[in-house]
Amino acid sequence: MLEDAHERILLPGKYCDIPLGFYIVRGDTIVLLGELDADREKNMKLKKISPEEFALVEEQELEKTIWDFEYN
Repeated sequence: MLEDAHERILLPGKYCDIPLGFYIVRGDTIVLLGELDADREKNMKLKKISPEEFALVEEQELEKTIWDFEYN
């Protein structure tokens, strides 16, 4: 069980922490789990963006995506 959990999403030159709150993780669903180092966070060269800004960036990227489901 994790308290005050966040999901970190990395973008080119930016990152976004999405709060998850209290989270129960099953062993078969873990991809990566770690604790952040406050000292390293201060020296990070990435710009932190809000979840709202991330949603806008994600929406713009989806608009650029061309889906081609036809098989030749």
